[in-house]
Amino acid sequence: MSRLLDLLDRVAAAEHDLVQRRFVAPCVPGTTLRVRVDGLVHAFVPNPPGFEGWGLFAPIDGKRAQLRVRPDERTVARYLALLPRVRLLAVRPAASAVLDRAARRGARSGGPRHAWWAMPVSREAFRRRFRRDGPVVVQLAKELVAFETIVARFDGASFWLEGTETFADPRLADHLRRALGEWQLPDSVAFSGLTPEHRDAYALALSARLQAKEWAAHDDAASLEARLRRALHVGGGRFESVRARDGGLTVEWTDRDGNRHASFLADDATSVRSAGAVCLQGHDADFDLTSLVGVVTDAPDYVRFD
Repeated sequence: MSRLLDLLDRVAAAEHDLVQRRFVAPCVPGTTLRVRVDGLVHAFVPNPPGFEGWGLFAPIDGKRAQLRVRPDERTVARYLALLPRVRLLAVRPAASAVLDRAARRGARSGGPRHAWWAMPVSREAFRRRFRRDGPVVVQLAKELVAFETIVARFDGASFWLEGTETFADPRLADHLRRALGEWQLPDSVAFSGLTPEHRDAYALALSARLQAKEWAAHDDAASLEARLRRALHVGGGRFESVRARDGGLTVEWTDRDGNRHASFLADDATSVRSAGAVCLQGHDADFDLTSLVGVVTDAPDYVRFD
């Protein structure tokens, strides 16, 4: 029983001592700060919320810590020097496509987040040392470019950027960026000095770029359909379908009387080049989808055709 009481006394003393301390820690939005004192790990919610970067924190109580100042570079360097070092290949910003889509839809992204996906420079050494495979997310990674070699430190949960490796051959990164800009397949990329790890990083970057292109095309198509529906609804019509044809778009729609029509649209998706339900006698450019509904519906019988 006395041992238990002694342990409780030590824990209480350590917690009291902790409130008087200051500690340096990296921070990203949505995470907690963890501090080890006398073998015990303490978790704190950082204040202000959403802070990103390196900070010197002071506990407010047993659950919250207040940012006091930003530490200087030497202090950060001393912190990082205590952690295992690893060389990685920067691939692309983490979650950038998701954030871009959220921004286009008017959603809140939760503030900036400087993080990059990266692949190990040496796959086997990385697996032996950290018992995991790439890719990994490197936090607080600012001003990186794809395929450059970077140095990160691992704290057991996250990888934190220390800097870029100055003696790495920049020609390899330049060549991979050019290949990516040309949409070259991974197997077709050839350059002296390329390693299997370089190809893995390139394949990941290319896959992400293709996915982003598909997402952008999907979002553009959804936006176009919404514009068409709105324009036809304002005019009293109902959108049915749209498809690409001959450098433009063919829109099928139904008028107020329930008759189905097809119109060929210019690239801006609102000006009409021709209507498949009424002869406009050369004046098709004077109408948009909204006004066309009225033109078609109200046109006399002698100008209609099937």
